Amino acid sequence: MRRPSPAAFAVLCAAVFGGAAASADPVRSDAAILATVRFVEAVDSDGDGLTDDSEARYRTDPFAPDTDGDGLSDGDEAVRLNTSPTIADSDGDGYSDGEEVEAGTDPLDPLSHPGSHDDLDGNGLPDAWERRHFGRIGVDPSADPDADGLSNAEEYAEGTNPAQYDTDGDGMGDGNELYYGHDPLVPHEPPLAFTAVEPQPDGSVLLRWSTMYGLGYLPQFKDAIDVPVWSNLVRRVIWEGSSWPSGEQSVLDRDAPKHPSRFYRILTVDEEQ
Repeated sequence: MRRPSPAAFAVLCAAVFGGAAASADPVRSDAAILATVRFVEAVDSDGDGLTDDSEARYRTDPFAPDTDGDGLSDGDEAVRLNTSPTIADSDGDGYSDGEEVEAGTDPLDPLSHPGSHDDLDGNGLPDAWERRHFGRIGVDPSADPDADGLSNAEEYAEGTNPAQYDTDGDGMGDGNELYYGHDPLVPHEPPLAFTAVEPQPDGSVLLRWSTMYGLGYLPQFKDAIDVPVWSNLVRRVIWEGSSWPSGEQSVLDRDAPKHPSRFYRILTVDEEQ
């Protein structure tokens, strides 16, 4: 443990023992000690809100209140804004941190800057957003390049990726998620349930289940609940690509009559196999 300095030790003793370790006038002695500590700890040569010791940690100039020349003091950048006091443009969007703060944009977000809402092509999509996702401006706002059921204009409004079918990677397309009231930016399990398990006159069993556009389904079975391994009921994944946003699929288990009981489940697959 680090040994306290004599001054700190005297203050500690005064707090614990009521001034027993201080001089005959404990109040005046404690005040002198505290004043000395403040003087040593709070040297700020350039008045930018960072002590000289802190400037050494941030690698800023203790004699220049704005090391990177962006119009913001080193203290404001390091403590209040969390921007870099040594880099004038913290998010690399071409605008200095000072310019962004003055304009009311976010100096830590490259998509938020004084020119981020410019729309030179007049298509209703900010040029910065177009360049980020397509590398150019002039894209068709009504197009749906990722085939998720949302136009580019809708993707911009929702904050989703117009070049990615499933922005949050949970297996359900962005359009489907919005249709069912889900957040396309937050992963969730897609809804899935058997709608029917129907014994047929010949003893076979008809299975029906709800489906989602773009997902594959693999029905499986086992003949006892304590059997650890599930077996595939079909040879290939059943793909639901024809109905949007939802539909239904079915499969007939013709082998069911050979067994006194059978258990079923369905797995979803998000990439064609």
